[in-house]
Amino acid sequence: MLSGNVYLQVKNRIITANQAKVSVGSLEVWGSGGVTVTQDDICFTGDSVYVYGAQDRAEIDGGVSFSRTGLVITANKAEFNWRSKIGTFSGNVTVNQNGNVWTTNSLQYNVETNTIL
Repeated sequence: MLSGNVYLQVKNRIITANQAKVSVGSLEVWGSGGVTVTQDDICFTGDSVYVYGAQDRAEIDGGVSFSRTGLVITANKAEFNWRSKIGTFSGNVTVNQNGNVWTTNSLQYNVETNTIL
């Protein structure tokens, strides 16, 4: 259990939070409070995160924001799969892509191809 300005690096991903519980054996991370998950030019923020390290996926909850150059997506919840490179956003989704803004209930985004599915 870690508390206060937590900084974790798993492979080339960086996770920060106010608090985190880490299982080194299963590469699982439970983080809460001011959570960020970054890799290269993508960044997720939210209230909490659960990273399934062995499965290369994460669930981010509460005031989620995803950003990269030219794109910002906000939602209540997001799931990201590093294997498929697809982010799934749900609940009050707002997209700002190069100044064009729209809303939807859910959305999938492919990080590798930089396309909304």
